[in-house]
Amino acid sequence: MTLRATTCVEGAKIVLALMKLLAGPAPTRVPAQHPLIYKPGEPDVPAAGACAD
Repeated sequence: MTLRATTCVEGAKIVLALMKLLAGPAPTRVPAQHPLIYKPGEPDVPAAGACAD
């Protein structure tokens, strides 16, 4: 994500609003992604491990 603001004060207000939003509870129900971009059980990255570069 990229954030651009014309002033530091404006940027700080946007960041504060985002921080408050993200600090809230996660959504309890989200729609399923259709179509899936990979099969269930198939790795979503081509390398082993959670944080492969």
